Amino acid sequence: MNRTQKEQMVAELHGDFAATQGAVLAGYKGLSVKEFMEVRKIFRDKGVTLKVVKNSLAKIAVEGTPLDCIANDFVGPIAIAYSLEDPLTAAKAAADCAKEQDKFEILCGYADNERLDAGSVSELAKMPGKDELRAQLLGMFMAPAQQLVQVMNAVPQQVAVLLSARQTKLEEGGGDE
Repeated sequence: MNRTQKEQMVAELHGDFAATQGAVLAGYKGLSVKEFMEVRKIFRDKGVTLKVVKNSLAKIAVEGTPLDCIANDFVGPIAIAYSLEDPLTAAKAAADCAKEQDKFEILCGYADNERLDAGSVSELAKMPGKDELRAQLLGMFMAPAQQLVQVMNAVPQQVAVLLSARQTKLEEGGGDE
């Protein structure tokens, strides 16, 4: 890779890192190519970018970005996973990979303008995502309306049940008693 290509890569990464909502640094030492391709697929399916970048280039790319807090963690064979949209997505994908691949190790992460250790990344991965929270919120908004409809339908239903019981009694010859 020549100097121009390195500068172009650093500029591209710098732009991505400036807009990153959440990131995870992970070690992948010992993974076979096939296993690493499976890891890449997991990240890709979740909409997370996973890159293996030379550490010196990554350190330059994070300068002046929110990811500057993890610059000192670029040591050894490192893969960086990041999401431009959701701070939880990268952590969730990394946690899934760590479960499936023993040699895939979460080292640290970034979310909400601060560095997270491996344990914090795992805890972050357990939190509900944006879509799950939206669904819960919508359910909370809809619950009172659903309860109101149920209450309003209860009276006519009870009247219908009473009329049906009365009709059955009359058909059986119970008459007026």
